[in-house]
Amino acid sequence: FSMGRRGRYRVELFHGANRFWLRGRWVTGPDWKMSLVVFLAMVIPWLLLIVCVLPWLVVHWVPGGCIALVISLVLGFVMIPSFLSAATSDPGIIPRSDEHAEEIKSDPSRIRERTLLINGKPYRNRYCETCRIWRPPRASHCSTCNNCVERFDHHCPYLGNCVGRRNYRAFYAFVFSAALQTLLAILVCVAFLVVRTQRFAEAGDDSSDSPFLRTLRSWQTPVRTGHSGCWCIR
Repeated sequence: FSMGRRGRYRVELFHGANRFWLRGRWVTGPDWKMSLVVFLAMVIPWLLLIVCVLPWLVVHWVPGGCIALVISLVLGFVMIPSFLSAATSDPGIIPRSDEHAEEIKSDPSRIRERTLLINGKPYRNRYCETCRIWRPPRASHCSTCNNCVERFDHHCPYLGNCVGRRNYRAFYAFVFSAALQTLLAILVCVAFLVVRTQRFAEAGDDSSDSPFLRTLRSWQTPVRTGHSGCWCIR
């Protein structure tokens, strides 16, 4: 497998299980469909938060609602691009060799492991029979994508792609921003319940129910805060 013009992969020379999109500009694993499900489960609750909950808090919870809206927008604009980048970037696939290494061809019974000294430190170097290469340090063969990946961390089924040298930063940016966004969504929903309960208490209705119970029974509560369950499940 090799690179074509403008950084695109020449798919006709590729031997692994990865899938290529947009004429080789995007690279995903064979389990790419899961990433679509995760993407929708991430974007839809975020849009509900922006459209249903935060506009109400901007009006009735000043300045907390405005601050929460700005933070949520910033996190969303980090979370979505970083997810797409991590899911569609080359994680560091090491090109295969057309033939076995010379030392393997001359001695097929040779042990497929050797020790290298890098900056005075010993590193074990293993031979990959599938890719027919001596793997660099920290590289490993992904059984899902059927490729050796440089600085391989793991194959993420939610991204539908491996996490390696070339998409580390995008992956960790996505995880960090998604965790903060989930925490923010929960805090915003709690703030919505508190503010709305206070408004019922200030209204002084003669109902025998407590302000909190009236908040829970209000039709706006499940509509505006139902997305928090989606964030927790995700």
